[in-house]
Amino acid sequence: LKQYDLAAPYAKRAYALAQELESPRWISFSLNLLGRIDVHYERFADATSKYKQALNMSIAQGNTDRMQTLYADISFAYQSAGDFEQGIEYLHLSNAIKDSLRTLESDTKFSEFEALFDTEKKEHENVLLRKQNEADAKIFEANEAVFRYVIIGVSTAAFLLLLLAIFIYRGYRTKRLANEKLSIQSVRIKEQHESLEKINLSVTDSIEYAKRIQDAILPPDKLFAAHFPEHMVFYQPKDIVSGDFYWMHEVDNKVLFAVSDCTGHGVPGAFMSIVGHSLLEKAVKQMGITDINEILTVLSRDLYRTLRKGTNSKVKDGMDIAMFSLDKSSNELSFSGAHHSLYLIRKGELTEYRGSRVFLGSNHDLKKPITIEHIKLQEGDAVYMFSDGFPDQKGGIKNKKFYYQPFKDLLVKLQNYPLEDQTAILKNTMNDWKGNNEQIDDMLIVGLKIGAPSTKA
Repeated sequence: LKQYDLAAPYAKRAYALAQELESPRWISFSLNLLGRIDVHYERFADATSKYKQALNMSIAQGNTDRMQTLYADISFAYQSAGDFEQGIEYLHLSNAIKDSLRTLESDTKFSEFEALFDTEKKEHENVLLRKQNEADAKIFEANEAVFRYVIIGVSTAAFLLLLLAIFIYRGYRTKRLANEKLSIQSVRIKEQHESLEKINLSVTDSIEYAKRIQDAILPPDKLFAAHFPEHMVFYQPKDIVSGDFYWMHEVDNKVLFAVSDCTGHGVPGAFMSIVGHSLLEKAVKQMGITDINEILTVLSRDLYRTLRKGTNSKVKDGMDIAMFSLDKSSNELSFSGAHHSLYLIRKGELTEYRGSRVFLGSNHDLKKPITIEHIKLQEGDAVYMFSDGFPDQKGGIKNKKFYYQPFKDLLVKLQNYPLEDQTAILKNTMNDWKGNNEQIDDMLIVGLKIGAPSTKA
């Protein structure tokens, strides 16, 4: 399994170093590597832009070997992007250079040598002709002059041929040394590449194992089905592991449920999610707190103590969260949030309940009160909680964020479909919106259908 995530910083570092050294050759080479990384992540427009920068530099240097490679890479990028016309055009350019490279140098040198030899031969014949004409007038003197000029001409031709042989030999020797140096560099690059692949494989295996640990702390589908037979979860991490997580617990015929968005994504975000999950479990299961605004207050305090214990760090680490407590016997829902909202959709109308403007784990917000909303639910109501990854994703024709109002409108339209079908619709909608753009954050959306009130069995 190839991982380009770790290779990309090294390629960028190589590009920066090449720019510092002002080496067109290595700048072109680094751009080529960055272009191939872009192709791997299907950023074909970025890849072709880098390839063409490298191509222009190779053309300026007259480096036909690099030109042939770059034409081939540009062809591959266009064909991968579906532009086969451009792809075939650049493939023809690559093949044309490949064919001409084999004969161009030797043909050119041979033509130059042949022209030089013909010129010298004609000059020599002219000299002999003039001397022969003079010999007709002055036989004895002409014979002596002809002999003298013959010696001079032969010596000159021999000298020029010697110079030409030296020039050809030096060119051959220089090219041979360059090829030997390139071969050594290629071996080193291959060894470094193999080493990076081993490191990438090891890192990827570790992250995959971390994903299994993270998946294990999420509520199982059986628990969802026991409390909310109709439900959906759209969970799409930016990387293998995520900074978003959801949590569920039942106590005293009440269901506590939370959707959390921790600082960062990938491995740092996953570590934060483990910390947040652990402190949430502690507040509810060990400390016995069931009032959700009090749970969030204690969670914020413990996050601050855990993340900044013994340090003077001013880094803004923490979490945003939306949390509710549902009394199943009365269908009364209590909601509290920190920078996250709850959407209630009833008979095609969406009502937003906003969370408090606090950031859990921030010393600045520790003393701010966390409000609570009490909502009387009805059978058939749909409740949604989510992180900000979906609304904040860039895409579309103008490459702007999806934004919250279109997100609300989409959730309302989804009420025409069963909850079990909504996950696929959300995924397809996001893929169409995002296009070739990179996903910028983790995405988590949870939807629940409210049933009739019931008593605890």
